Amino acid sequence: MKSEFVTMFNVLVGYKGEGGNITIPKEVKQIGDYVFKECNIETVVIPEGVTKIGKSAFVGCRRLKKVTIPESVTEICWGAFADCVSLEEIVIPNKVKIIRKGTFSGCKSLRAVVIPGSVERIEQQSFWGCKSLADENGFVIIRNVLYYYAGKKDIVNIPDGVTEISAGAFRYCRKIEKVTIPDSVKKICLLAFIGCKNLKEMDIPKGVNVIGNMAFGYCESLRRIFISDSVTEIAADAFFQSDNVRIFAEEGSYSQLYASFYDLPFKKI
Repeated sequence: MKSEFVTMFNVLVGYKGEGGNITIPKEVKQIGDYVFKECNIETVVIPEGVTKIGKSAFVGCRRLKKVTIPESVTEICWGAFADCVSLEEIVIPNKVKIIRKGTFSGCKSLRAVVIPGSVERIEQQSFWGCKSLADENGFVIIRNVLYYYAGKKDIVNIPDGVTEISAGAFRYCRKIEKVTIPDSVKKICLLAFIGCKNLKEMDIPKGVNVIGNMAFGYCESLRRIFISDSVTEIAADAFFQSDNVRIFAEEGSYSQLYASFYDLPFKKI
């Protein structure tokens, strides 16, 4: 009988099965890129000995509820489980050092994740859209990074202690009118507030150093943004298509130079 798994030199490169509950063969040492993309699998047992889960290996497996990952896995590549909307929990093995970009992005049913001490870095958008991980105020915060806002309030107060607003954290939150950012925040990443069309004002407090690409893009109602003198880097397109914005900052600050260079309205404070 022909196997539903296609392997090449101990790398799983294809899957021809019908889905359901599957166990990957023991001879597999790596799972290749996109192998299970949009498959109808429901549970997966990955055998001990597998060391790598490839890029977008399980992306779009909408019926996938449970994955057993062995301790032998040292690398989970970007987007590996993105848009697995039925996935409920995940345990990251102790040898994994990096959770790559978008690994669990769009996993809206994910309610529990165990991250071991071995993980040294969690990349952008790793938990974007994971609304079941949100606290009572709608925030998905992991290791002091705000990855996603699932709340419905028009006035939002980001908790003190958050150090970074991750990429796309408030993306297209159209109801939001005002956001209070605590002094603990150091970085506002790319696309952080893109498409917040009703956002009217924003204060960037002391402590923030960086405002990333299109962080406030397409914020058509944004008219006033106060930027503290701690900010020393603003992306060229940070306010892309936010045509009504006026920057308020100290005279001689980086923000004044930025406003002058990009011909944005400026008012000193």
